[in-house]
Amino acid sequence: MYYLIVRNLGVEKCIDRSEDDVYENGMSFNCIPDLEFSVKEIVKKIEIYCTENPGERIIARVYSD
Repeated sequence: MYYLIVRNLGVEKCIDRSEDDVYENGMSFNCIPDLEFSVKEIVKKIEIYCTENPGERIIARVYSD
Protein backbone atom coordinates (compact mmCIF):
# COMPACT_ATOMS: atom_id res chain seq x y z
CA MET A 1 0.00 0.00 0.00
CA TYR A 2 1.19 3.54 -0.79
CA TYR A 3 0.30 6.52 1.39
CA LEU A 4 0.30 10.21 0.48
CA ILE A 5 1.34 12.17 3.55
CA VAL A 6 1.29 15.93 4.12
CA ARG A 7 2.48 17.89 7.11
CA ASN A 8 0.05 20.39 8.61
CA LEU A 9 1.06 22.44 11.64
CA GLY A 10 3.87 19.96 12.35
CA VAL A 11 1.59 16.91 12.27
CA GLU A 12 1.78 14.34 9.49
CA LYS A 13 -1.49 13.06 8.12
CA CYS A 14 -2.45 10.72 5.33
CA ILE A 15 -4.70 12.31 2.73
CA ASP A 16 -4.81 9.43 0.24
CA ARG A 17 -3.75 5.80 -0.15
CA SER A 18 -3.53 3.41 -3.06
CA GLU A 19 -2.49 -0.15 -3.87
CA ASP A 20 -0.20 1.25 -6.60
CA ASP A 21 2.19 4.20 -6.65
CA VAL A 22 0.03 6.56 -8.69
CA TYR A 23 1.34 9.81 -7.20
CA GLU A 24 3.04 12.42 -9.39
CA ASN A 25 4.00 16.10 -9.22
CA GLY A 26 1.20 18.53 -9.97
CA MET A 27 -1.70 16.29 -8.91
CA SER A 28 -4.58 17.75 -6.90
CA PHE A 29 -6.03 16.23 -3.71
CA ASN A 30 -8.48 17.02 -0.98
CA CYS A 31 -6.08 17.69 1.92
CA ILE A 32 -8.73 17.46 4.66
CA PRO A 33 -8.92 13.64 5.11
CA ASP A 34 -6.92 12.13 7.95
CA LEU A 35 -6.69 8.44 7.06
CA GLU A 36 -4.96 5.78 9.13
CA PHE A 37 -1.53 4.82 7.84
CA SER A 38 1.35 2.49 8.54
CA VAL A 39 4.60 3.47 6.89
CA LYS A 40 7.98 1.82 6.67
CA GLU A 41 9.91 3.68 4.01
CA ILE A 42 9.71 6.88 2.03
CA VAL A 43 9.35 6.36 -1.70
CA LYS A 44 9.56 9.95 -2.94
CA LYS A 45 8.69 13.60 -2.35
CA ILE A 46 6.31 15.36 -4.71
CA GLU A 47 4.59 18.74 -5.02
CA ILE A 48 0.80 18.66 -5.05
CA TYR A 49 -2.12 21.08 -4.93
CA CYS A 50 -4.83 20.97 -2.29
CA THR A 51 -8.31 21.50 -3.70
CA GLU A 52 -9.00 23.84 -0.78
CA ASN A 53 -6.15 26.15 -1.88
CA PRO A 54 -5.40 25.39 -5.56
CA GLY A 55 -3.03 28.33 -6.05
CA GLU A 56 -0.33 26.97 -3.76
CA ARG A 57 1.81 23.87 -4.21
CA ILE A 58 2.75 21.92 -1.11
CA ILE A 59 5.33 19.23 -0.48
CA ALA A 60 3.93 15.74 0.10
CA ARG A 61 5.69 12.48 0.78
CA VAL A 62 4.80 9.09 -0.59
CA TYR A 63 5.47 6.19 1.78
CA SER A 64 4.96 2.46 1.45
CA ASP A 65 4.40 -0.24 4.03
